[in-house]
Amino acid sequence: MKKFIATTVGAVFALVSVGSSAALAQPYQQPYDHHDDHGNYPGGPQDHDHHWHHGDRFYGNRNVVDWRYHHLHEPPYGYEWVQDGHSFVLLNIGTGYIANVVIY
Repeated sequence: MKKFIATTVGAVFALVSVGSSAALAQPYQQPYDHHDDHGNYPGGPQDHDHHWHHGDRFYGNRNVVDWRYHHLHEPPYGYEWVQDGHSFVLLNIGTGYIANVVIY
């Protein structure tokens, strides 16, 4: 019984070692971004048409706007309104994550 367990553990260890080293040897690839198919990437031809969503990370130019002039609600402390094309995006200043999106 001890021999069977030792053999099984050895085989599992060998398989895990081979599998993990093969995974580490793979070249790094950027995660697939479905927006790239439409040119929606930073500086892309349709960057102004990007459809932002709550929870996305904003990577565009931070064109901070006057929230009063655009009839937006006052941003909480640590947030700012940014305009990107026809969208106004409420950003967390520190992380760049989107809290709200208003489209005009």
